[in-house]
Formats: sequence, structure tokens, C-alpha cells
Amino acid sequence: PHESVTGVDAILALKRAHKANSPFVLAILDCPMSGIEPNELAEMINDNEALRNTILILLTGQGQRSETAAFLGMGYATTLVKPVRASTLLDAIMSVWAAREHGSSASQILATRALEKQEQRAGGPRQRTQIPARVLLVEDNPINQKVVLEMFRKFGCSVEVAHNGSEAVDR
Repeated sequence: PHESVTGVDAILALKRAHKANSPFVLAILDCPMSGIEPNELAEMINDNEALRNTILILLTGQGQRSETAAFLGMGYATTLVKPVRASTLLDAIMSVWAAREHGSSASQILATRALEKQEQRAGGPRQRTQIPARVLLVEDNPINQKVVLEMFRKFGCSVEVAHNGSEAVDR
């Protein structure tokens, strides 16, 4: 049977990782989530002192595009409209990570990265940024697992894979 991760599962996984002294620094949350609204989930994470430093990225549907500003106000570092290309997701992750490291907003970093891409097209290759982060990837599709796993590893991330919500909670 197919199982999906709920918002409550995500909270439990984040809490367990923190208790084990190995917190996740980034959570990519897919909306809609079973059992909880995005604003409730962000509030629960931000109200918990142990979890509030988790970087939150929200994946939304086309119909929620107009709610982007509201989601950012709730504590999400950025939102992406599904379907999301791997390169777009990677750019978003790099941008929110850089924003955290430099004390900037994600939108400032995204603008800077757009300029860097233009310069790269005109010039030469840019140096790959390393992200020394621990990432929990919850994905049931083996092909998607391989693609995302390789993408994170190229950037120096330590990645754990869970095939479903139950596995994620057990980690």
C-alpha cells in the first residue's frame, strides 16, 4: 500500500531528529498536506524553539500562486509552484541557504543568482557551492530518489532516504 507523509508526520520527524541531536536544517513540504494546512504547519514549527531554525520550502499547486506572499509571511523561506523542475528546486535550495548564511532575504539571493547565471552564460563556469547539511528525503518513486539524491550529494549534503511517512517518522 502507498503511504504519504502528513504534516503531523513531518513535525514528528523534525522533533525526533532534533532530540537525536541531528536536526534537519531544511524541510521541503508539499501542499496540500493531509491533516494540516500550510499556515498551521508553519506556525507549529515556528512556535517550537527547537524547530524554528528549520528552513521551510513549500511546494504549491497552480491555484495557490496568488498566496505566495501570505506563505512567505507565515515563515516559509520560499514557495515553488508544482510541477517543479530539479534545477528550479536546486536554485531555490541554494538561494534560501545563502540567504540564511548571509542574513539576506531569499528574494535578494534569487536576484543575485539570476545575475550570476547571466554572467556564467557570457563567461565561464562558476564554482559549485557546498552545503554541509543533513537532509531527509521522503520519496516513494525510485527514479525521483536517485535524481534528487545525486543532486544533494553533489552539493555535499548528507542525505537519508525514507520511502514513506512511516519510515520518515522512524528516522
